[in-house]
Amino acid sequence: MASIVKKKRKNGYSYYISYRITDSTGTRKQHWYPCKSKKEATLILDDIENAEKANQLYVFESPTTIPAKADNNITIEQMVNQYIEHCLKQGKWQPSTSRSIKSCIRNYIIPYIGNTPIARVTTRYLQEYYNMLPSQKAAPGNHRSPPKNITPRMIREIHKILRPAFALAKKWEQIPSNPAIDLELPKTKKYTRDQLSEDDIKQIISQCNDTELSLIIRIIYACTLRSGEIAGLTWDCIELSDSAIANSRAYIYVTKEIARLYREELASTKAEIILAFPSFKPKSKTVLVLKRPKTDQSIRKVYLPKSLALELLDHKKHQTEHMQILGKEYHNYNLVFAQPNGLPYAGKTLSGRFKTLLKDSGLREVDYYSLRHSGATTKLRKSHNIKSVQADMGHASAKMLMDVYAGIIDEDRVDNARIMEEILFSDRTNDAK
Repeated sequence: MASIVKKKRKNGYSYYISYRITDSTGTRKQHWYPCKSKKEATLILDDIENAEKANQLYVFESPTTIPAKADNNITIEQMVNQYIEHCLKQGKWQPSTSRSIKSCIRNYIIPYIGNTPIARVTTRYLQEYYNMLPSQKAAPGNHRSPPKNITPRMIREIHKILRPAFALAKKWEQIPSNPAIDLELPKTKKYTRDQLSEDDIKQIISQCNDTELSLIIRIIYACTLRSGEIAGLTWDCIELSDSAIANSRAYIYVTKEIARLYREELASTKAEIILAFPSFKPKSKTVLVLKRPKTDQSIRKVYLPKSLALELLDHKKHQTEHMQILGKEYHNYNLVFAQPNGLPYAGKTLSGRFKTLLKDSGLREVDYYSLRHSGATTKLRKSHNIKSVQADMGHASAKMLMDVYAGIIDEDRVDNARIMEEILFSDRTNDAK
């Protein structure tokens, strides 16, 4: 008679159903059918007993054969919505993350498989869904050009939603197992951000006649700040005392960032919003806010080059004079870099100024974020200290730094060849002399 057996494994307890059938030689052999939980084993025990009585090897056909509980007839749309609600209550997402996940569900999950009951979803069903998506048009975006087909990257984003959503449904005993585990995902092309060499940076700065933009470019590059962090930098978070500058101990303490949120997100977001800036467009759906960074690792101290510290002091002097001229017309939020009226810069404003500089100067056009990216690479090349650069970047682990930011410039590869020359052929060189 078939029976449920509990066995201890390295990753915890597993359940098996033990049963016996007679083979063609007349030998009665024992078989073990693995189950992911006791619940699953209980549900299919009768089927295995029937297979044993018929002297047949049991083959599991489909989750549709498993009796459904009263609450597991929910659809995929209902399942992903309960997943969103759960994550928002747990405070797991930033507003921008929540927005992109909801958009992905609205455009790529609900229209295709939203009405499917989760009790009928199999791994094969999801695999066929993933295989079909590349032939479908992507949702229209903000670009004027017509949308292209759904990309492998978007399919991976869909999977990042469905897998934990099904895992939550399994945890709540709405389904016996997670069908989104063993799926083949399309390969994506790794995006490589353009690198700026030290000479590129010097050329950009030499072509920049905008004093404020020049200072912003150098701080982002030298301190590897994010665009929202440079826009949200306040004077109370910069150490510029005479002794600190003299001893090369001047620093920036990153504790805030500027972000744009939808007004409807202000009440529901778990992010620690310090200040919502006034908007002069009453009908605008969004608002700029000053908030804490996304992760605790992003809160960090970054030391300033001595010359940059002195230039910041000069910048503060000119800003104070400007504030006195404008008087009450200046909105003082203590921002280091602000619009002429004191209001904060949006990220696109600074990136737009940077792009215009490159275009007008006839320089190679690169992304604004490449300044931070290139700064990290320069620090790694010069210091070879991964952990210190990781701390300056505000990353939780060095893996992110090495995988994404440690770009390799040809100079390094040439140096590698010179090093090998010295090691392998130094004797020949000396003999020739």
